[in-house]
Amino acid sequence: MTTLMFILGIVVFAAGLLFSIAWHELGHLSTAKMFGIRVPQYMVGFGPTLWSRNRGETEYGVKAILFGGYIRMIGMFPPGPDGRLEARSTSPWRGMIEDARSAAFEELRPGDEKRLFYTRKPWKRVVVMFAGPFMNLILAAVLFLTVLMGFGIQQQTTTVSSVSQCVISQTENRDDCKKSDPSPRPRPPG
Repeated sequence: MTTLMFILGIVVFAAGLLFSIAWHELGHLSTAKMFGIRVPQYMVGFGPTLWSRNRGETEYGVKAILFGGYIRMIGMFPPGPDGRLEARSTSPWRGMIEDARSAAFEELRPGDEKRLFYTRKPWKRVVVMFAGPFMNLILAAVLFLTVLMGFGIQQQTTTVSSVSQCVISQTENRDDCKKSDPSPRPRPPG
């Protein structure tokens, strides 16, 4: 039974972790779509795709390595200062940024010029980026309310829950009463 409960605990933990990842990414997805940003992918996990389904312009799916998730918004990386993709520099970080920019611009479709992330007002971009952590705060509040209101917390009290039928000496190792054991003193009225 202990092994079964241990395995059940691992399964419940993994399911909860996956739910919290999906919930977090849902925050980003819903606000991005609310502000008119095209989101081609919503994925839970990384690596090879195990399952996916296209709904509208977004592909929803589950990947093989379930330690995270992401949404892909078009226009996450703005073009260079001259409006074009810049030539590759020698810095490894600069090269990664330029690779990400070029990959982001490869998936642009006609009509997407007005649906890019970087074309939104700064406050809208902040809302989209903050929506994921905000969803985590909502989840934490719901979990705490469920535990505290549904199960409660153990508190010390001055209420006596039970009174034994007899007084057993502390040196004796038994749980039942004998006829020779004194009964507890009744409480005086008043």
